[in-house]
Amino acid sequence: MTIALSPDTGRLARVTSGVLSMVVSFLSVQLLAKHRHHELADSIWLQEFEKVRGLPEVHAPGAERCQAAGIQSKGLVKLRSHRVWTVGLTVFGVVGLGSAVAALVRP
Repeated sequence: MTIALSPDTGRLARVTSGVLSMVVSFLSVQLLAKHRHHELADSIWLQEFEKVRGLPEVHAPGAERCQAAGIQSKGLVKLRSHRVWTVGLTVFGVVGLGSAVAALVRP
């Protein structure tokens, strides 16, 4: 971001920096979403496997495990990390887009 926001940096460098910021943000959000998707699928599959085999059910999704254990979510723990990271990375991407557009618009 320092490159994209510095007034003495060339236009191409500012545009490139902004675009790369957007690309990295998009890649990170996609990876995070895919990881979460597979984590939930694995958790549900393991939960069903435990039920069928008569095993103790220890692989329920995280929120369900906490609720079953009587653990109360307080403060920052209430926020879903996946959503917090997605929003945060999206902000980086939007700032990158803004930097690229600003570099193209102003000399």
